[in-house]
Amino acid sequence: MVSEHGYERAEERLHLGKEDADRYFRNALERGKSSLALKGLERDYIHSKEMSGVRVRLYNSNIYIFNDKGLGITVYPEPGWFGKKIFHHGKEIIRSVSYYKNWCDFYEDDTAIAY
Repeated sequence: MVSEHGYERAEERLHLGKEDADRYFRNALERGKSSLALKGLERDYIHSKEMSGVRVRLYNSNIYIFNDKGLGITVYPEPGWFGKKIFHHGKEIIRSVSYYKNWCDFYEDDTAIAY
């Protein structure tokens, strides 16, 4: 089951008709990953979207939001950084590795660590 808003978002963002949207939402609810199945920044991001009475699932590079009864509310694509390595220099997150390589001497010392 999908709400009217969910159908509109599936059509707008995934280019799906109602039958395909029903199938995608059903698969996301059954097979999608919850925040407990993830780790690191991805887990924190999905967990921040969850609130009381709301279930969030990651499925097929999209984030699906359901109410507590399993009604599909909305869908949107995962962020571009999702699932990629995050580079650190000490406790500081390196936002742009190419910029870091070009302008920082620390990179040559092999102090940048990928997690």
